[in-house]
Amino acid sequence: MNAIVSGYSQADLRFFLPLMPGQRVGVLSESKPLVATLTADGLDVALIAPPATNDSGSRVVGILRDRSDDFSRSAKRATAPALAGGAREVATTKPFREAPIVDLDHLIIPEYSSDCYDFYLSRILQRLKPGGWLLLGIHNFEALYHFLSKKRPVGQSHISLRKSSALLYRNGLGVVRCFGAYDELEHPEILVPLDTGEAAYFFFRNIFVPPTRFAAWTRPAAALLASIGLQRLLFRGLVIIAQRPSGGNDDH
Repeated sequence: MNAIVSGYSQADLRFFLPLMPGQRVGVLSESKPLVATLTADGLDVALIAPPATNDSGSRVVGILRDRSDDFSRSAKRATAPALAGGAREVATTKPFREAPIVDLDHLIIPEYSSDCYDFYLSRILQRLKPGGWLLLGIHNFEALYHFLSKKRPVGQSHISLRKSSALLYRNGLGVVRCFGAYDELEHPEILVPLDTGEAAYFFFRNIFVPPTRFAAWTRPAAALLASIGLQRLLFRGLVIIAQRPSGGNDDH
């Protein structure tokens, strides 16, 4: 299906994920409307703490340090305040080498741009149950916008569709769908399917409204790139839908 849809913050999330009442959903986002939507639908929402920086400047993952010589150490639990909408913040005091808790039917990360991308995402992906689904929004390092404007994407990691797909594969997930987010990943107005170039070609030929003269000049080039299968280069933000096979939680 190549339907162009409105942003997932406004649209029914069931277009992207097979959400059912009673399921447990992990959310890495501070979006109160998103949490309210999920809890109103009868889902058990758990807010996952984002990566942070400690006093020494090293990256921490929840309460786990991003240092190879400290992976087996436990950090102190941080007191989590009560959250609106019945959601609760999730943290773990388990050492890194202990088996992770596998408790999530779905994991929603609308916008991710951590410096410790591989480590952090690999860690929380282990919580997805067999058959579990992931919605992951990334800032696309390969987007031509960054080369033309000379502006770096958010975060220090070179995150792209290829890198994300490889990371998901190593963690036992397969990419099911991918969408280009227009025009901002944080608040997308339109999501364009990127399975083939047809939807992106239609978007740039018939829907896209150039905000500047330069954008108007690049419009035919964008349609051309979509027609030859390079549609992933046309969007600064990408939304990836992936699933862990029902057979198990092991890596490929």
